[in-house]
Amino acid sequence: MRILIIGFCVLFLLLMPEVLAADVILLKSGKKLEGKILSESAKELKIEVVIGKSRAVMVLQLKEIEKITRGELSTAEFTRRLAALKPDDLKGYKELLAWCHEKKMFNQEKMVLAKLPAVEIEARKKENPEKWCRLCDALGKAPCKVCEGSGAISNPCTRCAGTGAGKKCVTCAGVEDSLLDCRRCGGAGTYERFDPVQGKKVKTRCRDCSGKGKIVCPICKGRKRSECKECSGKGTFPEKCEDCGGEKALTCKGCAGTGITIPKDAADPSKKQGDQKEKPKKKPVVDSDPFG
Repeated sequence: MRILIIGFCVLFLLLMPEVLAADVILLKSGKKLEGKILSESAKELKIEVVIGKSRAVMVLQLKEIEKITRGELSTAEFTRRLAALKPDDLKGYKELLAWCHEKKMFNQEKMVLAKLPAVEIEARKKENPEKWCRLCDALGKAPCKVCEGSGAISNPCTRCAGTGAGKKCVTCAGVEDSLLDCRRCGGAGTYERFDPVQGKKVKTRCRDCSGKGKIVCPICKGRKRSECKECSGKGTFPEKCEDCGGEKALTCKGCAGTGITIPKDAADPSKKQGDQKEKPKKKPVVDSDPFG
């Protein structure tokens, strides 16, 4: 197959009009091109295709083309279908997800998958307008109160008492503000280098110290103490939360993880059993006076 590329123009998509109508060209080699046909003659065809964030104009010989299908560009169709979906249309989102998978539009498929959990919650609220759980907002899970939704609990380091600092820094001991002479320029702020253009040595501003001649102690980073070896200077040890097992959330007690509020009778089986018990019979009322 011989494809003649006439021109390639690199432009940002924001500065170019959206191509709503597009054509699909299937070549005899098996390659498929999507774009907009610009012109067509008896021997060749000119088409504009999208390549990443750029567009290219290509000229194809008609003898190399197997089939031409005129239709909407897949990316434009995806944008149109996504915009038409309602936030609670779970069926529509699943159909769009299957369509993206079929078209091998992996970036769009990831976008739909990211929206799907929120759509499921909105659909649950729509199906159960009165019964969806208000405690967890129909999520079925509530943030863990012990770890505050982080999934881990930070325990202070016993060696440094949570400060993250270790022994006094030997490198900058007794130096004001922990500022040391720059090793590259020796504290001068400039150094000499050979300039091949001028053919001689010239003074150059030191990049390591930005011409100041001083740098912060690289060992302690100006803290005048080295990092605690036990916690690597962090001061804490994160441990997995035992209550939620590191999941950051717990099953909602109001809906038992379903997102739908459970009736009080169903939540408390003891009450159900109590309702089934026979009510005590009332004593018969005697109209006549027994002592009469």
